[in-house]
Amino acid sequence: MIRSYFLKPQYDVGLSVADSTFDQYFFPTNHIEEARKWLPLGQPIFLGTFRMFIEDEPLFDRVYIDSIDSFWFGMLSALEALQTETEASFPFTYQPFDFQLNRNEQTLTLLLSHDSSELERCAVPLSTMNMLLTGAEEFFQDCHAIGLTVIDAEYQEITQRIERLKK
Repeated sequence: MIRSYFLKPQYDVGLSVADSTFDQYFFPTNHIEEARKWLPLGQPIFLGTFRMFIEDEPLFDRVYIDSIDSFWFGMLSALEALQTETEASFPFTYQPFDFQLNRNEQTLTLLLSHDSSELERCAVPLSTMNMLLTGAEEFFQDCHAIGLTVIDAEYQEITQRIERLKK
């Protein structure tokens, strides 16, 4: 399971937060009315994070804060690249991190790095690619329902890209 969250607008936190304080700083992207109330709908970038779980266990030790919409645009491009390549990556927008996906016949390795240093690494079943695609689809659907201008402008293209990946 993967979920996306917006950073509550009254907070300006650093690179990451501890899991124990997560609900203090974030709200789920599927809280449509809360998002409409708190977010400036016309801005181009929204701070937030994602959380990934396999069998209720978090895949990453920390919660990393960055542009959540840029994260999902990057993930969508990486998933497209993995259709023909074995490796894909994309940078975070505000943090000096890269998110890398490495695919082989059985597993998908997710790697979060800073320069050449690994911050997080986990190997998951290859079926996790479907979970990531579902996470992207849910995020973009939530943003469209909220009325975020940056997503609405590209929503038709985004849904077409997701549909192609589902095939």
